[in-house]
Amino acid sequence: MKTVLVSVLHNNQAMGFLANDSYELLAKDPNIKLVVACPPEKYSFYAQHYSRPGVIFESVELEKTSKFDGYMEYLMFSMVNTTAVHYRQKYVLYNQGGWLKYLSKRFICLILGSSSLIRRLIRWLDNRLIEISELDEIFKKYQPDLALILDILHPKSIRFIRSAKKFKVFSIGIVRSWDNLSSKGAVRVVPDKVIVQNQTMKKEAKKLGDVKPENVYISGVQVFDMYYGYKPTPKDEFYKKVGATLGKRLILFAPYFGYYSDSVAEIIEILDRAVKDGSLPYDVQFLVRFPPVRPGSNLKRLESSNIIYYTPGTPFYLEDKLEFEFTRDDIRILADSMYHCPVTINFASTMTIDAAAFDAPIINIAFDGYQQRHFKKSVRLIYNYDHYQPILKSGGLRLAGSKEELFKQINMYLEHPEIDHEGRAKIIKEFCGEIDGKAGERIYQFVINHLK
Repeated sequence: MKTVLVSVLHNNQAMGFLANDSYELLAKDPNIKLVVACPPEKYSFYAQHYSRPGVIFESVELEKTSKFDGYMEYLMFSMVNTTAVHYRQKYVLYNQGGWLKYLSKRFICLILGSSSLIRRLIRWLDNRLIEISELDEIFKKYQPDLALILDILHPKSIRFIRSAKKFKVFSIGIVRSWDNLSSKGAVRVVPDKVIVQNQTMKKEAKKLGDVKPENVYISGVQVFDMYYGYKPTPKDEFYKKVGATLGKRLILFAPYFGYYSDSVAEIIEILDRAVKDGSLPYDVQFLVRFPPVRPGSNLKRLESSNIIYYTPGTPFYLEDKLEFEFTRDDIRILADSMYHCPVTINFASTMTIDAAAFDAPIINIAFDGYQQRHFKKSVRLIYNYDHYQPILKSGGLRLAGSKEELFKQINMYLEHPEIDHEGRAKIIKEFCGEIDGKAGERIYQFVINHLK
């Protein structure tokens, strides 16, 4: 029997792994002992929702990182010269101050960030200067044959990969999302093999992550396996779950919050007024889906029969940071939202790809509400990110640069949902490949092949 040690020490690993087929197949395999390392705060949640015969959940408490480790994280984040990294640096500058830090980051990006050789050198030093021991016990206890890491760019995952290398355990790392390689900085510790979702990510793994092409495997998007041949919850049951009025047409609005909360509040008010004054059909309701990580607690909510607020997931507070986890029911509500809502609205997010998977019309909002806002609070600028350019060029969505454009696009899609169908198909082809319900199975098989 072979032992596979899996790290779920960071955020939303239920949706990323435990709620998917790769986990179920590994758990059922009689030749595998599956050990899942998880935070103490989430142990009960995982055990309640994802316990399987033969699967061991092991509670692991990680220590706080050292100052030197923090410096190396700071350095490696700036070792990728992309627009997403640049804007994140500017957000920190405008919200926390520190011109010297900002200029040093830009220097690193512009002078060093395009050099694979420099990244490799820093990575070599990083791996030799940082000593780790906190995960020694679990590696010694289970002596795994393979370590599976579910988010190779997360700081907690980096420690897990380090330990695997220290104990000479073969490691397979997954790039969690389609935009991570261009927005999360350089890969600090490269696992033996890397799994990505699409061909674009494979190219980024080589260019930005310095991973050899022969060590990169394309699996597809396993969370989308549920979407294949999807059988939705009956409409009346779904409406009851989210509090919608049966007989109304429900439009999904999934915005960001945080810096953009003022804009979101104004856009919600604009949508509400548009229903009341006839700019939008009277039988429309908006389902405002809060991101689980930022549940909109700082949003000044408009109370209206036209607006429904919904917060998915189960929140957890780890090291003073808000995290969340999903159950399969949470994922199903997300899928039902895509299926039952004739139009989806968001801000340049992964929800665009989710909606395209259901061939649901997509509108991206590119205005700040009633007034244009400063860089640090403007939703317009997120459309400059490198990773989002192929989506904008696909022809699969409409970009609303004003409230008038937004109303026009909503009305158009409600009347003709087939418009932009070909563009939505392009989004899926480029970012998901074929949605065939077998991505989780491919990941499972890839792991099995490296246990032999």
